[in-house]
Amino acid sequence: TDGNSIGVVTAVQADGKILVGGNFAFANGTEKFGLVRLNSDGSLDNTFNVGGVGPNSIVYEIKVLGDGKIIIGGGFGTYNGTTIQGLARLNSNGTLDTTFNVGGVGVQGAVQGISIQADGKYVLTGGMNAYNGTPKFSVIRVNTDGTLDTSFTSPFAGQVFVEQSGLQTDGKIIIGGQFATGAYNNFARLTTTGALDTTFNAGSTGSSGPIFQTHVLADNKILLGGPFGAINGTARNGMARLNADGTLDATFTPSPTNFNSPEYVAVKPNGQYVYAGDLRDNAGDFFPIALVNTDGSLDG
Repeated sequence: TDGNSIGVVTAVQADGKILVGGNFAFANGTEKFGLVRLNSDGSLDNTFNVGGVGPNSIVYEIKVLGDGKIIIGGGFGTYNGTTIQGLARLNSNGTLDTTFNVGGVGVQGAVQGISIQADGKYVLTGGMNAYNGTPKFSVIRVNTDGTLDTSFTSPFAGQVFVEQSGLQTDGKIIIGGQFATGAYNNFARLTTTGALDTTFNAGSTGSSGPIFQTHVLADNKILLGGPFGAINGTARNGMARLNADGTLDATFTPSPTNFNSPEYVAVKPNGQYVYAGDLRDNAGDFFPIALVNTDGSLDG
């Protein structure tokens, strides 16, 4: 991308090619809007055909499906000139999958995150207040054909900001963002029907600041990232790990203690965590990415 543009999200395909979404108009000097695919060596993959325009605004989320199709979420209103708001499914070559039916309106608001359930349904999170004209707030579930899953009811009665979701092995949904609902501040767990799961023990104060990332690990523990300073009153600056039941995992003690505002987290095959964003060490020095061991210590 050029110097005035940003890439927000990446996804790696099984063949090693890399999808990049964000808010940009050029990639490697070629006019490309919001979504591109790179070859494994970083060169532009010109076989990926988003058309003359592609998404007309920012792409926040990309997921590659098992059949090679691609689902994207963001703040766009059209894809290559076709009206489709906030959520679209693409064929593997980048063209719009017209069998995916979000209706005449689609998402009202922006899709920030997408989680894919075992049954193929999509859990959407973001600053949303309706889906194809039906009032739905901040957490929405969509059937595999793009229609609204009316069996899923958001726990929110109005629009709040839910940044990300993650799925535990029993299908329950971890959400994080900037909200207060019931006894839950900025992170919570939902049942498979969208209700607040009151067995989830986030404590009386939850997170002291927004949660940008909720990454569910293989053992159902939960990695959090964001500009917070404490989890249920215990100091944790920017990153924390929860037990599967929502309590703070005291065996994960981050160092340095000040991580400011991590925006992304990923897990390496060896189990280490990669954090990225506005990271600061104890001296206040900035670094954009950090490799973290499973006990919270920095690798190097």
